Amino acid sequence: MITGSSDNSAPGNGRTGPAIGRLFLLLLLLPFLFVRSMAAEDLLSTLSARAEKLDSMAGTFTQEYKISVLPLPLISKGEFLYQRQTGMVWTTLEPVQSRLTINRDGIYMDDAGSDKPALSQPQLGETLLALFSGDVQTLTSLFEIKATGSVDDWQLHLVPRNALVAAQIDAIDISGREVVQSVTIADASGDNTRIRFTTVEKTFLDD
Repeated sequence: MITGSSDNSAPGNGRTGPAIGRLFLLLLLLPFLFVRSMAAEDLLSTLSARAEKLDSMAGTFTQEYKISVLPLPLISKGEFLYQRQTGMVWTTLEPVQSRLTINRDGIYMDDAGSDKPALSQPQLGETLLALFSGDVQTLTSLFEIKATGSVDDWQLHLVPRNALVAAQIDAIDISGREVVQSVTIADASGDNTRIRFTTVEKTFLDD
């Protein structure tokens, strides 16, 4: 009987051993996986609380738009001003001057000296403000978010929840320290936009 039970030629025996081994390994790692998940949740909570206190920030940006059919990216530079109550003014200085005002009512363009709505969808304006300010609470309602890093050097990977958005955007990556430092948007078409921020000045509500 003992000899028979140790027969390696028994049907399924070649798979049972490795399967049990993987299960045992999973049980050993489970506490560490749980700690890692909790750490990610804590990071999101901390970033969300910080974003709620951000009152204003201003600085410069460099935007690289990589089109899949072109060998070199299209680069634009300019200035931005974010204010919690009023939204963001996005001023492109080169290669062509333009200005966008982004608030919770939508996006407004001022290219020729007169303000007029360019994109009036409120949700788009709200989403862009959340991306630039690191508003995790708003972003969580629109994207699946994976957080990595630490409070002082963090990264967020966003995947759209909405199928219509997913048809246009594959993913968004945001990185930052005290405030957002870069946003990378990967289009479903294969194009890629990366915006890097240099913050000159920032204020928080409890300053």
